[in-house]
Order: sequence, then structure tokens, then C-alpha cells
Amino acid sequence: MIGNTNATVIIGGGETNKLAQVVDKTITTITAEDLQGASNIGVYMFYNCNNLTSVEIPSGVTFINDYAFSTCYYLTNVTLPSTLIAINNYAFQYNYSLRYIIINATTPPSLSATAIPSTIQTIYIPAGTLSAYESATNWSAFTGKFVEMAS
Repeated sequence: MIGNTNATVIIGGGETNKLAQVVDKTITTITAEDLQGASNIGVYMFYNCNNLTSVEIPSGVTFINDYAFSTCYYLTNVTLPSTLIAINNYAFQYNYSLRYIIINATTPPSLSATAIPSTIQTIYIPAGTLSAYESATNWSAFTGKFVEMAS
């Protein structure tokens, strides 16, 4: 369970930070269904969820804000939606177990230079988007780690 059923939590609005106060830090996975209806992932929302191993962000989410999944030491894989516009400061930083990210966005989202750890092994991107990602600001640092997915 992600939230406390007695708490009022607005995931997609201006009060996204409130979720950080009710997140069960023992969760191991987050599915798209868990975050259905969200439009952004708030600052520090899943910070320090050390049991978290897998995250799937649903379609409709446009922003992953500062430190949203930072310091989730056992996080190994993340799936990001085609609707994503930006990944902000330290969003996935300090996750040294992070092996791969699947990004479904054909246009590279804006990426903070500190959003993703340099230790990531693979970034899966949509077919035909390699040159866009390799030339996009801050994504170019991951050249050689991109793998285009079959369409």
C-alpha cells in the first residue's frame, strides 16, 4: 500500500509533497495502476524508499520532480511514460543499483544534469529516436548506453 487511507493526498496537483508524509517506506514496487491519475511526481515523494526495486510511471505523468526517487538504494528498473516532459534535479540520483530505465517518450524529456546516476547501465528508448536522445541536452552524457526498442 502506498498511502494511508485516512490521509487526503492530491497526487497531480500542487499538494504532491503531502504523499511523502504517508508513503509506506517498505513498498517494493510501484506500478502504473498505483499512480493512476497522477500528473506529476512530487518533490521527495518516494525519497529513501530503500525496499523499492521497480517503478512504472503511468501515462499522463509529465514531470518527475526533485529527489522524487532519490536514495532508493535497491531500485533496479524504471519505466517512464510517453507523456513525460521533464526529469528534474536528483530525481533518480543515489540509486547505484539502477540497471536500466525504459523511456517511452519519442521526444527526449528535459533532463537535469543531476537527474540520473552515471552508473546506469542501459537506457531503452523508442525506435528511431537515438539521434534525438544523443543530441538532447544532458541526455548526450549517456551516449553508448541507449538501446532502441523494437516498434
